[in-house]
Amino acid sequence: ICSTLMEQTTRSILLSCEEFVLYDVTTEGRMTDQEIMLEFCEKQKWKHIRFMDFVEMVPGKLLTAVLLTAMFIACYFWQKCDITAGGEVVSRTMYKPTIINENFLQVLFPSLVPRVAEPFWEMPEA
Repeated sequence: ICSTLMEQTTRSILLSCEEFVLYDVTTEGRMTDQEIMLEFCEKQKWKHIRFMDFVEMVPGKLLTAVLLTAMFIACYFWQKCDITAGGEVVSRTMYKPTIINENFLQVLFPSLVPRVAEPFWEMPEA
């Protein structure tokens, strides 16, 4: 199938390529099965793993998504909540906007939205 679907130039390039040897089989050919198993077990120990191996295992997009999520959650609590004397996090007093339709700038900058003077929610006293 490959020879039928491939162009002539591709086939000639593949024919000129040399075989790629992944590892040297002569050393394992002289070793017994027991020696091969011992060497394999030794190479699988944790002492051969470096810190950079763990860093390379973590996908960059996942790390970026986790960090951005944590940052946005922290920003939300920093802007919208207060910490009580007992260490609890509670919402700040909330005011309704005077307009219903907001433009794009007001969505990006909520401080530009005019608010009603009377709050619609306050933290009840304990």
